[in-house]
Amino acid sequence: MAATDASQREAFASSTSAGVIDAYAALALLPLGGRDEELPSADCFPLLENMKVAGKPLNWHVYPDATHSWDQSLPKCGYVRNAAVTQDATARALAVFAGK
Repeated sequence: MAATDASQREAFASSTSAGVIDAYAALALLPLGGRDEELPSADCFPLLENMKVAGKPLNWHVYPDATHSWDQSLPKCGYVRNAAVTQDATARALAVFAGK
């Protein structure tokens, strides 16, 4: 979903449909990049709140300096590898899976 497509971002952010909430609630951890231009983290906050209200809270964390895909560098896409974020996100995911 491109950040320039406002209608798609609005539909994603304002969605309260059970299908979308159920699909995302199945995730154990939602790591978000603060510099993500494809799906800005701020666009996710309304959906996260909808999930919380629906009784399906999700573990999530915003990495302020991370782009959309922080585990690889793809300059033409604007992705910048961030080893520290990759390491922390991996540790957080493993902790969630371990029930911590």
